[in-house]
Amino acid sequence: MRMWSRGLGRQNIGIDLSETKIMTLDEALDYMAKEATAPLLEELDSRRVIAISGKMLPPTGWEFVITMGVKDILAITWKLVSWKTVKSFFFTPATGSSLRDSDTLGPAAKQI
Repeated sequence: MRMWSRGLGRQNIGIDLSETKIMTLDEALDYMAKEATAPLLEELDSRRVIAISGKMLPPTGWEFVITMGVKDILAITWKLVSWKTVKSFFFTPATGSSLRDSDTLGPAAKQI
């Protein structure tokens, strides 16, 4: 999974979700820097959350914890099963970097 934000400018960073760990809130709080726990607890709507922890892919290697409540999980699930997602993933021809990659790989790649 790749992520870009305006704060990153021209950079994007990656997360390998298969390398993440699911945690309870207590486990996440124990894992996080102590200075970050109080602000997180103030912002949570509920203590019923799950957390995902892991490391960003190089070049950063930053450790992260993402907390999600029921509303977040339902919103992600709804977006993943929406018609737009299904159509984009299963019924739209591949474009973008996969086409550009074949241009840079030379004639052999174009024959595939």
